[in-house]
Amino acid sequence: MPRILVAEDEVVICLQLKKWLRKMGYLPVGQAVTGREALKMAKELRPDVILMDVGMPGDLDGIAAAKIITQELNIPIIFVTGYTKDQVSEKTGSIAPVRHIDKPFSYLDVKNAIEVALAVEPARG
Repeated sequence: MPRILVAEDEVVICLQLKKWLRKMGYLPVGQAVTGREALKMAKELRPDVILMDVGMPGDLDGIAAAKIITQELNIPIIFVTGYTKDQVSEKTGSIAPVRHIDKPFSYLDVKNAIEVALAVEPARG
């Protein structure tokens, strides 16, 4: 069963994502509310995919955390954000692979993004 880390500081959105993930057959392995916490949990839990809010509070936002995670752990990141795809692309630059889900999002938006991320998931050592 694929393991998904949810990095989202809005409680209602996080609860909805975790509910949908279970319904989709995925295992939500953790909930991070800051970029720094997402980084720590990614290193400890080694999820298959991370749903990452771009605007995470703290000294490490979602984009900065994602850059470190992809460089060090090679875990696919799906950005969940209210920013446009162009705005996110400007900020993310070299982060790959990257998916983007706009808030408000639907069940199918999340499901499709995860399926794509898992299909192209790079081999990790």
